[in-house]
Amino acid sequence: MKKKVFISILCAVLLLLGALGAQAAPAEVSAYDGGTASGLMIVKKPETSVSSTTKQNYTLSAVCVSGVEVSLYSYDAAAGVFRLKTDANGAPLTKSVNAGGIYLQEVDLSKETNSLLLRAEYGEGNYQHVRLDITLLDQGLLDSIRGFAANFRSIFGGW
Repeated sequence: MKKKVFISILCAVLLLLGALGAQAAPAEVSAYDGGTASGLMIVKKPETSVSSTTKQNYTLSAVCVSGVEVSLYSYDAAAGVFRLKTDANGAPLTKSVNAGGIYLQEVDLSKETNSLLLRAEYGEGNYQHVRLDITLLDQGLLDSIRGFAANFRSIFGGW
């Protein structure tokens, strides 16, 4: 009797773990895959798909359908695919969006253009991809531009 109960519990646990594994985000996504759905996620920050910032630690934000699972990918130019990003502990950067519908994810940007992909997945086979290219600007360059603009204004008497 105990053996049957143990085997039943073990089968139930394995069945649940198998279902969770099926919903996990793929490790790689093709750069040409546009997704199978739209409207699962609306990216709010950055405001455009190509943007620049001086902040190395950048926060991505989006409004999503409740229950959507959002994963963050970075582009691997050598392989031509987007790879699932992981945190310092090796866990994938995947979050389930709660009833509030807000997705927030901090990302450390490198000095060159950072090609990122957000994948929103809802249910089985419904997913949306949003590609983002964020360039990290050098603060010194930005200060030089501001100085040039201030000098330009002073030449024309504040005009």
